[in-house]
Amino acid sequence: MRDSDVATLESVYIFNGPYDEEGSCAFVSDEFPDICTCVCEDEDEPPTAAPTVSPTASPTVSPTSSPRSSPTSLPTASPTVSGECRDSPLNARVNNEDRDCAWIVDNGKCAKNKFKFHCRVGCDKCDQCKDSKVNFVAVVDGAEEILKCAQDVDVDDDEARDRLCADGDIAMTCPKTCGLC
Repeated sequence: MRDSDVATLESVYIFNGPYDEEGSCAFVSDEFPDICTCVCEDEDEPPTAAPTVSPTASPTVSPTSSPRSSPTSLPTASPTVSGECRDSPLNARVNNEDRDCAWIVDNGKCAKNKFKFHCRVGCDKCDQCKDSKVNFVAVVDGAEEILKCAQDVDVDDDEARDRLCADGDIAMTCPKTCGLC
């Protein structure tokens, strides 16, 4: 597939770009983690520039979320220190099963781009500030939801992003988007 043109890729039902090698590797790794054994090298590249920090256009609406009927995980240290490296306390969704970081590390999933930033401590990736790329399970407004940082948290809607990032567990799962590192 490396040398395939767009028409060839579309003939095997790959309609979404990017069609370059880097984009294709990331797509295949994310979509087919059980059969893809490639390791995309782009994830380990250092950033070309330091991230910029800018204030949001408006303050977060209070309250940011409804109270939970019961805790979903152990509490985090309060307050969470910016720049502190932690594994996500939320379970990753792997083949319709909820898996924690111990399972991801014990089953050798750290080599996969999809998992290594979900468990930054366990996968020894604290030197990189990146969001989890795997679907994860979180309680939002009292209901369990399956989220993904790039699709559901890193959004243009400042109010929605701020509301999700106010949840400490989601913020640790999407530390770059939520400004923790």
